[in-house]
Amino acid sequence: MKHYEYIFLCLFFLLIFFGGEADAQPSNQKGKVMFYNLENFFDCLDDAGKLDEEFLPESGRRWTKSRYRKKLKHIQKVIANLGEWELPWLVGLCEFEHRSVLEDLAKSPLLWQADYQIAHFESSDKRGIDTGLLYRPDVFELLDQCAWPVELEEGYFSREILWVMGKVGEDTLHVLVNHWSSRWSGEMATEWKRKRFAAEMAGICNQIKDQHPQHLILAMGDFNDEPVDPSFTFFKAETSANMECMMPEDKEGKTHYYNEAVKAWSCFDHIWVNQNFRRSLSFKAMYPAQVFRPDWLLNEDGTPWRTYRGFAYEGGFSDHLPVFLQVTLNPSRTGQDGR
Repeated sequence: MKHYEYIFLCLFFLLIFFGGEADAQPSNQKGKVMFYNLENFFDCLDDAGKLDEEFLPESGRRWTKSRYRKKLKHIQKVIANLGEWELPWLVGLCEFEHRSVLEDLAKSPLLWQADYQIAHFESSDKRGIDTGLLYRPDVFELLDQCAWPVELEEGYFSREILWVMGKVGEDTLHVLVNHWSSRWSGEMATEWKRKRFAAEMAGICNQIKDQHPQHLILAMGDFNDEPVDPSFTFFKAETSANMECMMPEDKEGKTHYYNEAVKAWSCFDHIWVNQNFRRSLSFKAMYPAQVFRPDWLLNEDGTPWRTYRGFAYEGGFSDHLPVFLQVTLNPSRTGQDGR
């Protein structure tokens, strides 16, 4: 046998041996869970049942198919770059119109390899903007989903909280995707609306804890309030699920810049988890969450490069920055519970 053939055979058997060892004892998988407010990502069609006239080709905003396609390229770029070498496992999204927007994202050139599946319901929002979740079926096995109603006043419902349940490794995970009422009429004047959302989210968390005390809960969204605001003081008082905010408390946790009046940064986009994550044997969260802020996502002054400023088209990404949580999955460990 020639010398180089001998070396080749040795390398071949080493690969088989160590490859078998790796398959027998899988190492931790690392991934990311993210949330992103897409800033009025409408389609270009008139929905007769919704107030979407602003975002049509003939409207004052001139929301054309070419602008839609440009925004689609922007959003897939954000998701792909945030994921780095592996596309995010879960992608919570809000402020988009219709499931078709999620379908276009899922099959886009930078994301199609993840085979993203969609959890989504058409919301009761009068403008037609929804919440949704893209999930990778190789990591997250969907068990159930529902749109949890939020009644602000008798007979008047706001956009729902999306509640998605699935298996991750041996753990059962509940994902709550939120988009709470804005401060459009003033912070104090609208505070009661966000407290209504807080009460409903607390109700979901309490129901999960009462029925499945070992299950994992992850809540994310654009809450239009900071973690220290009264709505979250109320939320923490109302829930028994031991939820904790993952966002940094300093300037690194700021996600939204409102420059028309107050000219200040806020932390409106959060990720919350229950303390079962600290005890989970297979699915763990890496503390704290982070804000994704590459230079190409920002203006020269460091503020988010948005799609519109008022009715002026700027051609950017969003007026919010995405947030993400690093997670690990250890398939070789047994979880706390079954389904």
